[in-house]
Amino acid sequence: MSACGADEEPLTAQEAWEKTREEAQMQMEEERVPGMSVVVVVDGKVAFSEGFGVRTYGTQEPVDTQTLFHAFSVSKGITGLAAVLSEEVGNLSLNAPVSDYEPMLQFAGGQESLITPHMALTHTSGIPDDSPVTNSNYANCSETAAEHWQQNRGELWSEPGAVWNYSNDGFNLAGYVTGLAEGEPFTAAAKRLVMDPLGMTHTTYDVAEAIAFGNVASPHGVDGGMPRVDAPDSLGCHFAHPAQGMLINAEDFGKYMLAVLGLSPEVSGAAYETWTKRHAPTTPGEDGDYAYGLRRSTYKGLDVITHGGAWTTAKAYLFTAPEKKFAVGVLYNTGSVDRSRVALAAADAFLNLNEETESFTPDPSKWDQFTGIYDSNGFIGTTRVDYDDEQMKVYIQDDALKIEVEQVGPNQFAGTLLGNSVTATFWKDEAGNVTHLVTRAGVGIKR
Repeated sequence: MSACGADEEPLTAQEAWEKTREEAQMQMEEERVPGMSVVVVVDGKVAFSEGFGVRTYGTQEPVDTQTLFHAFSVSKGITGLAAVLSEEVGNLSLNAPVSDYEPMLQFAGGQESLITPHMALTHTSGIPDDSPVTNSNYANCSETAAEHWQQNRGELWSEPGAVWNYSNDGFNLAGYVTGLAEGEPFTAAAKRLVMDPLGMTHTTYDVAEAIAFGNVASPHGVDGGMPRVDAPDSLGCHFAHPAQGMLINAEDFGKYMLAVLGLSPEVSGAAYETWTKRHAPTTPGEDGDYAYGLRRSTYKGLDVITHGGAWTTAKAYLFTAPEKKFAVGVLYNTGSVDRSRVALAAADAFLNLNEETESFTPDPSKWDQFTGIYDSNGFIGTTRVDYDDEQMKVYIQDDALKIEVEQVGPNQFAGTLLGNSVTATFWKDEAGNVTHLVTRAGVGIKR
């Protein structure tokens, strides 16, 4: 959907909402979305909200603004805020070793003493990820959080604080130690510190509770191009709640978005600043930083705070522009969908954003800096990077698998590994020399 032309009058809020509704309906038809929910904040107030489609494919159960959806990684912002509020009352220290809170936790080489909640909340801890490629950390979903962390968790993928690498399990650790600092399970701490004060009355981590509520969207995969219905309780591990366990509806999403905009009196100015600060760059030398469970970047000249949530059977997207007091949240009950499409279309329409997003032009003349051998203890193993005929190639596991990748940024390439999208980021030191190859399937150190 395109926004208003430069010579056209800005849309009214109602007209922008109608454009957003049209985009949502087009996406449902084009991408075979069973159901979705959209909520929009305009001028600091929840102005529009609506459910589309059905909760479960093949039924007539309509989605409405009360329907609960799996939010997956949108959950991380709640975890980040809970940790900040725990520190504000003197219980958690964001810069203390996590081993201060869980003495039984171990990583190879005693590195648990080097990891802090701040690192875990900014994806700089070095803790291995549980991406769909590896899924290694979620092998035993029957584990409690204590059982998951009261053991030796093996080797880190990188030295704590060395690079930014998205890690769901790192966030799980941050939530776990927040609960320990509060003297209760993380889910109880998050409810007391964040959800109850913000009035998020139906948001939960308990799938059984969501099912009992009687208005929950089923997650959907895809079989033969058609939606496949999965049970709502087929997703998630108990210890994974801090990273991706939240179920939320449009009504509560609107209340959460007001907090992300800095408009909730329940969150102090100091806490908001700590929560949303640009703590860690996500790619060296490029636009984009990570706060505590939130992404900071620019979109068509605006400073925005965003985050997506995704699994193979559900997706969600949060978009906020604090200086405009504008936000939009979208929840989907399928994983085969462009999660940001409706949110960005809404931003363009409501904020009259006319400029085109600049596309990146690959520059093979600068690729020599990326070539070489990278040693990793993750899924990628020993990795070789080379190119020919303007095609960058990544050979992982001692050349057992080849990935052809396309350059999407000055230091980033994207491709497909075992049917999953994967991004390869080349990390540089202060002198501009490439030191690491960073992926969600492992981190390699350049020889």
